[in-house]
Amino acid sequence: MKNLAVYLRSIVRSGCGVKENQALKKFTQVICTGNFLCDDSYGAHGLSNFLRRLQELIDIGEVRISEHGYDELAEDELTARELLAGVKKAIIIEEYPEYSKGPCILTLQHDRSERPVHVVWGIPNGKSKPVVLVTAYRPDPERWDESFSRRR
Repeated sequence: MKNLAVYLRSIVRSGCGVKENQALKKFTQVICTGNFLCDDSYGAHGLSNFLRRLQELIDIGEVRISEHGYDELAEDELTARELLAGVKKAIIIEEYPEYSKGPCILTLQHDRSERPVHVVWGIPNGKSKPVVLVTAYRPDPERWDESFSRRR
């Protein structure tokens, strides 16, 4: 039940990337089957397990950083090391299960100075590894609430 509650909170969050009819279909499927953990319609790892899976992949060194990711890290004076270390405390902000290059999530993390950072992590379509740091940036306070977890 806990995983169902987590899922329901994620679909009602504004801007989560899931359209209302997709959420209703998903909710119906979960309720009818009673099998939330085994549902894999959000990629090979399932919605509730994605963050845990990317943390495991990082722990074993199965991680890549996109060229765009490197550019953004440099622009915001962030290091890959601090973001990789910070993923243990990451909070999922948005989920993009249907993204064309593979499922991905937007997380809220913090840099070495405890300033907020948004990081997009993904796993390539049809693959189980590696996890890819797609991009990272400092969230704009004009576009995000004071917790940097909801769009204005």
